[in-house]
Amino acid sequence: MKDETDIKKLAKLSHIEVSEEEEESLKSDIDSILSYVQQIQDISAEITPEKGILRNVMREDNEPHEAGLYSKEILNEAPNVKDGYIEVRKIINQDK
Repeated sequence: MKDETDIKKLAKLSHIEVSEEEEESLKSDIDSILSYVQQIQDISAEITPEKGILRNVMREDNEPHEAGLYSKEILNEAPNVKDGYIEVRKIINQDK
């Protein structure tokens, strides 16, 4: 932070009263926050398109089980079943 006048301006903009003791505490807090934000900006600037690409990493399914092997057990544990499927409450409304 440049100086105490910046803290006073921020306090005025925030509509809060700040005592002189609080100003010193806020000054160090704000300096630490701004330093942290600068670190994040520096790291963000280092990300290249190759590094920034997000993708799912899936394991190879080397020993898949037979399809339907556990279906009955799973359906028996479900609270509501309809036509061989687990019935869930509708949560998406597509009315426009």
